[in-house]
Amino acid sequence: MDIRNKETKALGIMPEASQVVLGCILQIQPGQKRHREPWTKRGDRMGFSVDKDTNNQQRIGLSQHAEDIIENDCVMFGCLGKRDAPAYHTFINKIFCSFYPQSDASIERRVHEKRGELKRIQGDGGTEELGRFAEKIAEAYREELRQKVKGLLSKEQACSKVISLNGETLRILKGSEESKEYSKKRASKYIRAVMEDYAESDFLTRKKIYYRDIIEKIQGYIQDGSVIRFCRLDGKEEHRVKPVFFRADQYETHLYLAAVVCSENGEERFGSYRIDKIDGKSLECVYRNPVSAAVRTALERKADSVGIQYLLNEADVTHMRIRLSPDGIKHYRQWTFQRPMYSGIEGEEKDIYIFDIPYYQAVVYFFKFGGDAVVLEPDSLRERFRRMYEDAVGAYGG
Repeated sequence: MDIRNKETKALGIMPEASQVVLGCILQIQPGQKRHREPWTKRGDRMGFSVDKDTNNQQRIGLSQHAEDIIENDCVMFGCLGKRDAPAYHTFINKIFCSFYPQSDASIERRVHEKRGELKRIQGDGGTEELGRFAEKIAEAYREELRQKVKGLLSKEQACSKVISLNGETLRILKGSEESKEYSKKRASKYIRAVMEDYAESDFLTRKKIYYRDIIEKIQGYIQDGSVIRFCRLDGKEEHRVKPVFFRADQYETHLYLAAVVCSENGEERFGSYRIDKIDGKSLECVYRNPVSAAVRTALERKADSVGIQYLLNEADVTHMRIRLSPDGIKHYRQWTFQRPMYSGIEGEEKDIYIFDIPYYQAVVYFFKFGGDAVVLEPDSLRERFRRMYEDAVGAYGG
């Protein structure tokens, strides 16, 4: 079974080309042996050698680009230690464990997967000649990966950090066949290659890698048709929802969970939650109640119309009429970040735009227009803009 392809298809947002890290959740029953990956072997012949005398520490060199990315992501993802300094030990261990299965730095693993793909294509009727041809393809792929890793490791080293390896990282290293590519005593070289590969990924992909555990856990609940509860990191309020699918916003800055929100009175509505705002420790299943295909389709359409990030405010959708000046129309066409879609245009000058959008989205997007966007209705939004502009003038002593 190709775990990565199965999960990629189930999630529907993470193609292999984006190197998104998803896998299946392994549920080990009492007495059941833990699954061992087919590209690892037992014994001293395989795996990296990490001296216990070094207290399981490795000195990891990084390029300037990788160091900048890791430091930024530590801050962005909240992986901080004392005095809010980046927690490099925690971060590098976490990223390595989450990303090594998909990283092109894992040459042996990727070649093993390529051979598996070619074998499935051949089927049971593959000839010996076809097998030799497939092996040539696999070895050519190995050389391609080697060249990529060579490029990653050839970057000028700007810093080196002594990292304490945790138990999971040590388990992976000691059972890995990547030692054949990097040598048994060069675990630090392999870790660096994975981290440099991580730093080459776009921001959304890196976010998915960091939050892999939460994504996988929720994906399991989606497949089981579970109702779940959790708390947000910024509050203690409990949220009870039916998770449906994941989707990034149109600018690919955040990943959201689209869900059916369950209220205490039994009413249901659509909502969305940023993955990086969910407290993973609070996630748990309440009971099973699968979402129907019709509800899923309705939720997808709503996310298409109002934007995935505004689903939680869906009940707040308001009919609005906003007059745009010539410059305002120009700004609306150019400023695409969080831009709402209009439902119609009115007026002799074709300057009155009609919107049916959440109140919050209107404030976030149109306030920066100043006098180039005048709210005609509703009166409550028009009054809010007036007060906000007056407060701004007052702050400047006007």
